[in-house]
Amino acid sequence: MKIFGNLYDEDFVVGNYYSHLLQMVKDYDLEDYVSFEINVSFEKVINTMYLSKNYLHTMSGESFGISTVEAISAGLIPVVPAVGDHTEFVPNKYQFRTLEEASEIISSAINVPIQKGFR
Repeated sequence: MKIFGNLYDEDFVVGNYYSHLLQMVKDYDLEDYVSFEINVSFEKVINTMYLSKNYLHTMSGESFGISTVEAISAGLIPVVPAVGDHTEFVPNKYQFRTLEEASEIISSAINVPIQKGFR
């Protein structure tokens, strides 16, 4: 799993959160399965989305969520919290209430065949 995001030197809170995430990956022995892609180019984001199947959005209660719509437009299966505006356009079977549910949804969505038109 690749986790994409931007970090800025002056953002102390985000830097601490990123350190916490790195430690969690280490604590759960997930180094072989989870990687972080920080401050990557837009081209790399697009190329990675092209090769991906799922989009995991973790912020519950968010209004609209343009990144989810962009992921759907790229042909990705969105996996989103069951709280917030995502629920208006993401099918129930791709909404989660717990991380365990998210994990199950992602596992089942990985088996969906890729049918992207511009290969």
